[in-house]
Formats: sequence, structure tokens, C-alpha cells
Amino acid sequence: HGNHMKHDAALLFLDEPAPCAATGGTEMIALDAPDCPWAGQDGESCHAGQMALVAGWGNMHQNDPGASYTHGSWPDVLQETELEILTNAQCEQDLGESVDTSMICAYGGSGRNGKDSCQGDSGGPLWLAATPSTADVLIGIVSWGYGCASTTPGVYARTSDQLDWIQEK
Repeated sequence: HGNHMKHDAALLFLDEPAPCAATGGTEMIALDAPDCPWAGQDGESCHAGQMALVAGWGNMHQNDPGASYTHGSWPDVLQETELEILTNAQCEQDLGESVDTSMICAYGGSGRNGKDSCQGDSGGPLWLAATPSTADVLIGIVSWGYGCASTTPGVYARTSDQLDWIQEK
């Protein structure tokens, strides 16, 4: 879609380090590796079929046409839900438009769990939860979609595609 941004990401630089989880502060998260080298997959199908988590403070009413920052259902506590990662080919088919390698798609709409990211969640994390042998891994950043928890997937900025840019900074 011509109005959607590729590489929809931002970095914040802090004047001083944020406290770590051990001291009651924030937790660190690993960044995704490019192209899933451990799985022998190309970047566009990396993580397809896996379940990921998304979190945010966004609107909680799916497809609310009146949603704005003054109207809608905004949570008092941080929300989190599980979504299935799609291949870019499946995402393009479901969206009916081009999705490039800077994007990763996830779906939890009608027929799955009826959950999704929504207005107000943009910039939030899409991550694979830690397992006994791995840490949490940030794989995407909430970017765009059509409606919320609808019949189409949400689109996220793929963090593995941003690594060179992040490391430059």
C-alpha cells in the first residue's frame, strides 16, 4: 500500500541507562537474527507457523470506526495476546497487496483467537517468548493493518531487516 512505510521503526537514545530487571526495572530482549540461518529458511518465511506475542496500550474494540485517542476502549493495564506468524506470501494473499522483506505478518483475527494489535499499539513489540533454552526475541514492531482482529493479518516492521541500521546508530 503506497501509504505504508517500509522500515517502520525508531530508536530512542537515553541520557542514562535504564535500570535492569534485576533492580526492578526493564528487561533486555534479544534482536532477531537475519534469515533464520538455524532453520535453513529465507527471511520471508522465517518464523512462519510459530506463535508470537504482541503487547500494547491500544484500542480494545476491534474495527471501532469511532476509535480515537478520546473515544474508544483504552486499557488501564498493558495488554498482551498471542498471534500466528505468516509467510509473506500468505500475508500478501490475505491482504491483497504487496508485502516486502522489511515486513512480517501475524494473525489472530476471525477464526483464530479474535485478538490483534490495534490503533494505539503502533511501535509496540512482537516477540517470540523465551523457552527453557532461548531468551525472548524481538521479531517485529507494530506497524499497520486493516481493522483490528479482522479477516486480514497485521503487518509489523521485521526487526531482522533493521539490524544494519540499528548497529549503525
